[in-house]
Amino acid sequence: MTTATLCPRCQQDDLRLWTLEPTKERIALCPECDATWLAGQTPAVETYTDFEDFLSRRDLPYTFAILRA
Repeated sequence: MTTATLCPRCQQDDLRLWTLEPTKERIALCPECDATWLAGQTPAVETYTDFEDFLSRRDLPYTFAILRA
């Protein structure tokens, strides 16, 4: 994503790109509703994962402290 992309789930905020430090994965995350996509994946309501679930599937704690811009 090179330009602001409105979250397709909540339509309340733009998606932000982050690096998940423990795995080095790039993700797109909505700061309003925590909808998450892997970077490069087309954001759509049908394809989002909740940030807490995304972390849980990787055996990581639910914290935003592991994100880097």
